Amino acid sequence: MAVVFDSNQIKTFFGNHYIRNNANNLYIDLSDGILVNDHCLSNNGFEEMTINEGLYSDRKTFFRKYIDMIGELSNDNNTREWWGSQLASKNRFASQLPELLIKYVKCANVIKDKSFDNLLILSTDPILLNPFRKIIKQNGIKSISLKRYPFPFNNSNIINFFRLIINLKNKSSASLRSIKLVINQYLTLSKKITYVRKNLNPELIGKLNDDKTYFLIKTFAYKRSFEKNGRFIDLFFGQLHEYLQKRGEVVTLVDILDKYEEIITKINSTNNAILIPYEYFLSRWDGLVSLLKLLFWRCRINKIKFFGYDVSEIIKLELKRSGVSLNQYMYYYCIKNLLKTISVNQCFLTYENIAWENMFILAFRDFSPKTRIIGSQHAVVPMAAAGMFTSKSDSRIKPIPDRILTTGEVPKNILLKYGAYTKDMIVPSCALRFEYLSAFKGKKRNQIRNILLALEGILDVHKMVNYTLRELSHHEKFNLIIRTHPLLSWEKIESRITFDISKLSNVSISTNPSILDDLANTDVCIYWGSTVALEALSIGIPVIYFDMNTVLDYDPLFELKNLKWVVGENDSLDKVIMQINGLSDDEYQYQVGRAQEYIDRYFHPVTEENLGKFLHS
Repeated sequence: MAVVFDSNQIKTFFGNHYIRNNANNLYIDLSDGILVNDHCLSNNGFEEMTINEGLYSDRKTFFRKYIDMIGELSNDNNTREWWGSQLASKNRFASQLPELLIKYVKCANVIKDKSFDNLLILSTDPILLNPFRKIIKQNGIKSISLKRYPFPFNNSNIINFFRLIINLKNKSSASLRSIKLVINQYLTLSKKITYVRKNLNPELIGKLNDDKTYFLIKTFAYKRSFEKNGRFIDLFFGQLHEYLQKRGEVVTLVDILDKYEEIITKINSTNNAILIPYEYFLSRWDGLVSLLKLLFWRCRINKIKFFGYDVSEIIKLELKRSGVSLNQYMYYYCIKNLLKTISVNQCFLTYENIAWENMFILAFRDFSPKTRIIGSQHAVVPMAAAGMFTSKSDSRIKPIPDRILTTGEVPKNILLKYGAYTKDMIVPSCALRFEYLSAFKGKKRNQIRNILLALEGILDVHKMVNYTLRELSHHEKFNLIIRTHPLLSWEKIESRITFDISKLSNVSISTNPSILDDLANTDVCIYWGSTVALEALSIGIPVIYFDMNTVLDYDPLFELKNLKWVVGENDSLDKVIMQINGLSDDEYQYQVGRAQEYIDRYFHPVTEENLGKFLHS
């Protein structure tokens, strides 16, 4: 058996070792096709082993076990640093732990239960190397070196000694990279602290009075958050600002997600809100103290079993890689210092169980325990958003708001069904971010010609793009509009696309600022994890979910069956489009009606009554 991590190692393996073609030669691809050399593998008699049964097809089982495992770790590591980690947050964008676990268990099952003469594992993640070696040794299987002269890894003390030296070197290199990363974060943060202290309009701070009690909103600021007339438009909390301003003093703490200097200038000229960047309440000393804490923090990870296998080493390595973001960790000190300036009766924050939210909540619990904390579930809730769900083992210790207000009845039911929340903790309110949808009427049915491909802000979306181009690029009767995510431009994924769209007359990249401009000319929407799918359904546009067979389900409409179709990489998109076109008008309208009912329950309207739930929850 051998594990390879690049194409050169595959060539080395076959160049240095004699493999009988008539033997039972198998390979497992953990590289998403990146390392698969069909010619090289087939010529040497290797066939791919695919495993689809059991835990690989039952996403909900994996999901539950993953949530419970993180809950167990949380109980062993109930510290500020742990809650600031990407692992504790189960952040799907920052931690690769679910993918590592499924890959490891898949291969461990093969090593343990399947018969083979030669097994080749193709992987792009070196974190799995040592765990693979251990499971190989436990099962008495000969592991082949990729060096010139083959020998069994598990029978040579000399090789084990040299491997120890190499591992120590790799660990040292990884530690140095982590140290460098945190130091760079500190330097960047220090520059922002200096800049905001020097350039923020002092009148904003002068408006704060320690004799008053305030509502505090924590939100985000982009260029598009500011109108030319100096008004601030909160893209996450919408009308809540004005609603609260009629009932008391409001301070808005912002995290700047565009060019910092430009946004500071816009903040200084804002005339309808008190906006303060969170860095204003930080000091370089706070940053230095935090940096040292993170550098010397060590997580307690005992023997952790997952589907019967010890995965402790994988967790340790992934924790070291994903780490703790200094910027997010600093929210603890931000709130600590803010509470020295003002008293906060009630605060509101977006809630996704991201690390900064944990720090935010912990600080209020420590320094202002009477403050009422309201979390707003502002985005969709697929099962891949594992951070939104708690386990029974950590629900009592996890930093969590007093109440979580959902966009509607559907996300409330999802959180209660798959999370360990009490019924009184989850309150359906309204979809503050999606208020604009109420102004648009349903779209008239058309035979499908214009297709919108809505991308998520993750590099993996290139798979969906390549699939769609493969299926549609030769169909001139279809026009494909690709709408990129604000966090992931086309330039960032273009190198992963196997088609040159400049040569395809029926393919274009959307430049429309508003999603509704694209939807107005769309007959069907293809998506993976994007909220655009819900926006499309709300106006009667059918949607097609591209299932990438990820270990956690990214579909925000995973409980919906109406006006939605599902395709995988090997499915014909043309056939699905024909199915949609082939529906009778009566059946089509029935599907539209049921889908819109679901969206109406997902996104409740913004009314005075629903806004009132933020204060009376």
